[in-house]
Amino acid sequence: MKAGVCQTAGMIERVRQMRALTAAALGEVLVPPLEGRSEQDLAQAIATRLRARPELASVGWYAPPSDGVIVAVGNPPDYTRVGLGTYRLQQAWPRPDLLVQQESMLGVYASPVGLDGVIGDLYTTLYCGSNPVIRQHLRAVWHLTHRIAEQIEVGMTFAQVHAQALALIEQHGYANAIYSVHDGLQTNLGHSIPWVAADDPISQEQQHVLACADAGAIADAVSNARRFVSAVETSTVVTPDRVFTVEPRLSAPGLPTVCFHLVVGWSQGRQVIDTAMEPLLRAWGMDDILDS
Repeated sequence: MKAGVCQTAGMIERVRQMRALTAAALGEVLVPPLEGRSEQDLAQAIATRLRARPELASVGWYAPPSDGVIVAVGNPPDYTRVGLGTYRLQQAWPRPDLLVQQESMLGVYASPVGLDGVIGDLYTTLYCGSNPVIRQHLRAVWHLTHRIAEQIEVGMTFAQVHAQALALIEQHGYANAIYSVHDGLQTNLGHSIPWVAADDPISQEQQHVLACADAGAIADAVSNARRFVSAVETSTVVTPDRVFTVEPRLSAPGLPTVCFHLVVGWSQGRQVIDTAMEPLLRAWGMDDILDS
C-alpha cells in the first residue's frame, strides 16, 4: 500500500463500508432472544465472524479487551455494567458468568481494521425490554446524538465541536460518561478515523505494521494515531476530508448510560452521518426509538 492511499475526499464511504461489515458481524450473532448467553460467549462469537473476513488486517484494534470486542450485559435495576467510562480495564472485559436476561440492556462494540488501515468501529446499545421509561430514554439519546452530529460544521476545531456538544448535552439534562486512557483520562466526544484526511497521511512504518498483521502492533498504531474530539484539541480542524466519531455515552440520574456510535464526514460538499447499527436496532424491535 502506498502512503496517502486513504487521502481522498470520499473516504467517508470507505469508513461506511467497514462499519457495515462490523454491523453485519454483530447482527449475525446478536439475534434475540439471547437469554442465558454470556458476555464472553457472545464476544467470542463476534470475533470468530470477523476473523473469517479476509479483507481485515486485524479483528480489533481496541485491545484490551481480547480481539477488540465488547459485550456488556447490564441488568435491572441500575444496568451498571453498561455505564462504564472505559472498557480497557480488566473488570470491564466480557465475563463468562454475566448472562443476558429478558430485560437486559447490552452495550456491544467491535473494532476491525481493514487491510488499508481504515477502521470499522461500531458501538451500540441494545434493548428489547418493555420498560417504557427506558425506551423513551433510548429514543431521547438517539435523537440527541444525531442533533450533536448535525450541528458540526466544516471549519470548526475539535475543541469547538466538543464545547458545542457539551452545551447541548447539559441543556438536555445529560452527562457524557466517557473517557479514554489514551487521552489523559479526559472526557471526549469521539476521535478521528486515522489515516483518512490529507493532513494525517499513513507512514511507511504504519504501513509495515499493517502488512505484518501483528494484532498488538496494529492496536498500538491505531490508538496512537487518533485525535480526540476533546476540550484541548484546538489544532485539529473539521475539513471536508476529515472523518471522525461522535460517540457520547449519555447518562442522567436514575437512567442507564446509553451510546449510539455515529461517524461524521463529508461527500461532495454534503455532511454524511453514518448509522450503521440501524438494521441491528430494528432487528431488536427498537423501531420506536429510531422513528421521529
